[in-house]
Amino acid sequence: MQEDAWGFDSFEGLIRRQWRTIALIWVGIVAAAALALTLMPASFTATTWLFSDPTVRTILPGESRGSAPLNDTARLESAVDLIGSERTLQAVVRDLGLAAGMPGATAMEREQQAIRWLSERIKVQRRGQTYLISVRASAGDPLMAARLANGVANAFLRIEVEGKVDDVLAEQAALRDRVIAAGVAVDRTQSVLDATGEPGYELRQEAQAAQAQYELLLRRLKQVETEAFLQVPSTRIVVEATAPLYAAAPRSNLALALAAGFAIVLGLLVALVRERTTTGFVDEQEAVRTLGVKPILSVPRQKLQRGVDGEWCLSPADQLTRAPLAEFPEAVRRLRVSIDQARHREGLDHAGTVVMMASATPGEGKTTLALALARSYALAGHSSLVIDCDLRNPSLHKHLGLEPSGGLLEYLTGPSDPSQLKAMLIPDDISGAHLAVGGLGAQQATDDLIAGPAFARLIAAATR
Repeated sequence: MQEDAWGFDSFEGLIRRQWRTIALIWVGIVAAAALALTLMPASFTATTWLFSDPTVRTILPGESRGSAPLNDTARLESAVDLIGSERTLQAVVRDLGLAAGMPGATAMEREQQAIRWLSERIKVQRRGQTYLISVRASAGDPLMAARLANGVANAFLRIEVEGKVDDVLAEQAALRDRVIAAGVAVDRTQSVLDATGEPGYELRQEAQAAQAQYELLLRRLKQVETEAFLQVPSTRIVVEATAPLYAAAPRSNLALALAAGFAIVLGLLVALVRERTTTGFVDEQEAVRTLGVKPILSVPRQKLQRGVDGEWCLSPADQLTRAPLAEFPEAVRRLRVSIDQARHREGLDHAGTVVMMASATPGEGKTTLALALARSYALAGHSSLVIDCDLRNPSLHKHLGLEPSGGLLEYLTGPSDPSQLKAMLIPDDISGAHLAVGGLGAQQATDDLIAGPAFARLIAAATR
């Protein structure tokens, strides 16, 4: 077939012809997506926001433990790693008792399972180039998500303070040793002064220096003892996590919208493939492009309908009397007018006319259209006769709700008897047309019967 560029009319025709396919695919995919979203467990996300101050400080006025040796970015990245470290997660597991419901033979195994479970649900990130750090926790229960996020944040703050306290206590121990050593030095110099009646200038200076060093170390020791229990974390919670009202996943609205869009695209692709692989013409425009002739008209596709007994069919040709203004009867009447115009141009107005219905493949509607055309002529007052010439698979009797009987095949294979022609005709109750139904079907080649003299005599007699 010839291929032309597609336009809006071609696209519209594709949708009009394949709308059932597109609709079926759309409904199927959207329904599958909705079912998957229904079965998918909901996941809630809660976030705790921390503000990290990279300056090492205490709450004592004017006291600072010195500037950080690392830059701010390095310290913040280190804080992010420490928040998500195993030690912090282990503290959360113990604080919240998460190991109780975990599988494992021993307490250590259950705790490790809880830490692994928690690490899969915690995500720690720095907010751009700011000093904000987010601790995000996901869980199937909104309250549990908030508990996990706040638990991680609080555990990290506690661990950070404990680390600072440990550093101060270690300094305190070192200072205590130095104070003891300075006290011994003061006692030694004092003993020397007492033993010397008139000590010299250098000896007095040494004693004063030892005393000053001792007093300085003693003051520092008292300060460190106070400072050890007044440590504050460098990071603080600015926004605590609360139980989320809506699930973070699955995002049903977005997922359904994406599924609907994908279903439309897939439906259009499948419809296009079906159009390209369908034998025959899909519309009048394709027939015109391929054959180079303009069709008289196009007849809408019709389907046989089962009767209430489920055995015989209601023919679409019955619409000529049951629904005369429907699309199919209108198309049949236009076909009748076109044939009459052709007969008039050929000067056959007053002679019998033979109209043959043929198709390239079975099931294209030649029997339906032949019966409908005959009924249209009969209802218009003309004498009409329908002969079912499909000797292999006759179907005219199905449109009439009759059983197959002696028909054309028997007439062509039997002795030539003109009276037999009238005997096999059946009047149509709907329109008064005459019908020659098919037989039981032939099991051998039938082309020689159609081309033989018996069939020619039958057509000549029917024309007269």
